[in-house]
Amino acid sequence: MKHSYYILVFIIIFLVNAGIADEMPQPFFDNAAEITTRSGYQRLSWGVDGMAQMSEPPKFELQQSLSPQFASSAHIYSGADRATFLSGLKDGDYYYRVRVIDPQNNTMGPWSESISIKVRHHSLTLAFTLFAIGAVILLFTVLIVVKGVRNTQIEN
Repeated sequence: MKHSYYILVFIIIFLVNAGIADEMPQPFFDNAAEITTRSGYQRLSWGVDGMAQMSEPPKFELQQSLSPQFASSAHIYSGADRATFLSGLKDGDYYYRVRVIDPQNNTMGPWSESISIKVRHHSLTLAFTLFAIGAVILLFTVLIVVKGVRNTQIEN
């Protein structure tokens, strides 16, 4: 009889806790579902509906993965902010998801829909070509200024 009481209490606690993740709101990204960038940096922001039932402002956990299935992921951010700035991203495809964490009991809600960031930096050929064009323009500007100063000095 005593064992059945403990089993019943365990089942009730398990069933109550199993429904907590469903009660936690699912966050969403404010960004587009697919982002392509040539710069290697991006601002991610998110929101959540249904925070009224939480007594304290929620915390968020942001994960990054190189696969859309999040087979292996990295913890990027944890805190109350609703945005983060990513920089230094190399060429490749990155996937992100976020979830709510209740600060009172550290209960974790469901993951958001994931978003992807495709990083495609400009080629080095383009960068060096633009650098060379800028250097030529700078050289011509300096030559024109020097010639103008000399012409002004000769006239005076």
